[in-house]
Amino acid sequence: MLLHRSHWRRFALVCLLCTPLQAIAESPDSFPGGLAVSHGVDNMSCRYRLQGMKTEFTETNLREARYPSLPPGQYTLQLICDSPPLGQSPLAAYSFTVLAPWWQSWIARASGILGVVLLLLSASLWRQRRDSQEKERLERAVAERSTELAQANRELQEASLSDPLTGIRNRRFFQSTIAADASQAVRAYRGLANYSLDHRDLIFFLIDIDHFKFVNDEYGHDAGDRVLVQIAQRLNSVVRESDFLIRWGGEEFLVVFRSAQRGDGVLLASRILKAINGTEFDLGNERRLTRSCSVGWAAFPWLPRSCSNLSVDEVLRLADHGLYVAKQEGRNQAVGLLPNANAPAIGSHTGIDKYCRLEQLLEDDLIREVRTPGDSALAAAASQ
Repeated sequence: MLLHRSHWRRFALVCLLCTPLQAIAESPDSFPGGLAVSHGVDNMSCRYRLQGMKTEFTETNLREARYPSLPPGQYTLQLICDSPPLGQSPLAAYSFTVLAPWWQSWIARASGILGVVLLLLSASLWRQRRDSQEKERLERAVAERSTELAQANRELQEASLSDPLTGIRNRRFFQSTIAADASQAVRAYRGLANYSLDHRDLIFFLIDIDHFKFVNDEYGHDAGDRVLVQIAQRLNSVVRESDFLIRWGGEEFLVVFRSAQRGDGVLLASRILKAINGTEFDLGNERRLTRSCSVGWAAFPWLPRSCSNLSVDEVLRLADHGLYVAKQEGRNQAVGLLPNANAPAIGSHTGIDKYCRLEQLLEDDLIREVRTPGDSALAAAASQ
């Protein structure tokens, strides 16, 4: 007899009278009086025990014995019945086996272990994937933030190097970039005995608007700001992308023509005068005004044959001196300062080092002025 453990866990039942007593006695002689004992004998009591669970017999008047939750294994149920009219029956034994439930089989246990391993592996893979996705998300966030910060830094740097009113470069930009251009211009002349038009110069043009104070005093600073913006736009149409247009301060502008030839200085000055003087300025509210400008310019290196004598600052002072001369002599013109024929010769080290400042050059008359007049009719109108 085989029984599954799951059945016994819920309810284990063995009927004590499931076999008639007369089946135990093979002949009437087995019991006193030769009476056949029937299944329905009254006043019968039984004693039973389940080998492997108890050692003593249990007496009962019931017709069933219950063993819930039997562990898996081999069992024998022993039974003796008593009846006053029939006496005691022989010992009856019923052997049976309680099988383990399916989940306690080796297949179930192996499947369970495999399931747990797969579950842990899935959890680990899920966690790794989640961590990888989170890492990618953080990396994207950091990259986006870094890009935003880099862009913000570029914008801040650009703002720090630009004039907020006109949008062109400011003096700080000039100071941060001019050293490299000056070194390149100096290298172009180093070691050469003769000046050639093939070499490139830096030409500085300082531009000042004539009678600009009148615009602010007469029409207000808003009108003056409009004029400054339009001046920047007009000058921007003259310069190349490789050139620098800088608001030097107030109504002064600096144009740096890069990779230029100093022989073109007069032509470039003429273009600047024409750009500023050629069209009326719109002051707003249907008001228009004509203004002229004065220009001073100089080339760097100052002396191509002894290019280490004047610094950029000194050449800028030369351009500023040319602007001063232009204003003193009636405005609406450009004055360029260039070395004259009496400049120190090549290889003549005596005296070269002393010509490192504007004052010494002026004192020894080593500067020649190159003038470019503006429109005379316009100068009379602008002075009004």
